[in-house]
Amino acid sequence: YNQALQAAAPGGFQEMRSEIQAIREAQEQQGRDIRAILEAQDDLSVGDPWERISIKTTSTQRDDLRKKLIKMYVPKWRNRNKPKPLPKCFVSGVEDVVDQSQSDEADEQRVIAAHLWPKSGVDEFKKWSTKGAGRHLGDLNHAMNGLLLLRDIEQAFDQRKVCFICNPFNLQVKFYVLDDSLLEQLPSGCDRTFRDLHDKIVPTQLNQNKRPSFQILSEHARRSVDHALAEKWITVMEAEDLKRGIEVASPRQE
Repeated sequence: YNQALQAAAPGGFQEMRSEIQAIREAQEQQGRDIRAILEAQDDLSVGDPWERISIKTTSTQRDDLRKKLIKMYVPKWRNRNKPKPLPKCFVSGVEDVVDQSQSDEADEQRVIAAHLWPKSGVDEFKKWSTKGAGRHLGDLNHAMNGLLLLRDIEQAFDQRKVCFICNPFNLQVKFYVLDDSLLEQLPSGCDRTFRDLHDKIVPTQLNQNKRPSFQILSEHARRSVDHALAEKWITVMEAEDLKRGIEVASPRQE
């Protein structure tokens, strides 16, 4: 039958076969794409690295990260007639009270080097980065996996009570408080409450060479919104609005 059809209309038969083959190849590619998406979702579902921050970051690790963050965010001391620039909290803009060369473990230190993706979540990070997300960082002590924060803000971040909503298009980051019980509290060393800082663009000026990882901050925001909803800190409607904002601005690559 095929031979008869081909003899009757050889061009049409060949064209039909090509179309059928193209459809099959498109379907196979679609299947591969779906499997890749499912595999990526499976990687992300291995666990929330912020759920159980069980490993205390050592002073050496903090000091290493602090040096990198100071290099990234603190201007060099060029004019010796002016005070030496000190580390500032990424969210509040509050300056540290001690010289930037001091250890992060100093009792008087109030602006500390905070890991965004926690050191205890190294296994989750490896799985998350297998699909390309965060792969460029290399390790969790990269400067883009850290921020200079007041201790109370770092603690709230680790507990998923606050998060950051990123806009990679204009390089802005908004600080968002999910747990209303924080709103009237003053972060230690700050003269403004969490309410004053809530839903505001952070004062730190960013550029492509001076910024945290938007992918990690967006991943933390997704996890934090889910946690806040489970804890009934926010409504379903608020959670959906926040997730839409996170997904729209979340970068696919860095």
